[in-house]
Amino acid sequence: MADDIKSLAKKNADLEKRLKLAEAKIKALADNMTSSKDIEKYLDVLHKKMKSEQNVSEKTLNREMELSNRAQEAREKERDKAWDKDSKLIQKENDIIHKEMEKMAKDSVRQAEMNMILNRLATVEALVKTALSRK
Repeated sequence: MADDIKSLAKKNADLEKRLKLAEAKIKALADNMTSSKDIEKYLDVLHKKMKSEQNVSEKTLNREMELSNRAQEAREKERDKAWDKDSKLIQKENDIIHKEMEKMAKDSVRQAEMNMILNRLATVEALVKTALSRK
């Protein structure tokens, strides 16, 4: 019976060691999360764990606050990244429109110059006709 107790104690110690190692790995993975959705999922798991425990430790509460802050920061970074992407797209579209407007302005100037040349040509042709008709 003493051997059974020693065996159970050893198994319990091994399980506690494995549990602590797993929790350390989970914490390391959670610390490397950058997506707000991933952090919020982890927070949901933490909240469920806190509900199931009768006494919530200060360490758990601090971890929950830390993760909430990180989730908020991640949401802000994602929003800023989306804003930057949209701003770049808008700027690109504005550049295209600006180039098209410049091209249209150049075409308008060319068309005006062409009209002036055609008017001069018509004037010269009229002068030539009148000069020929006088002979």
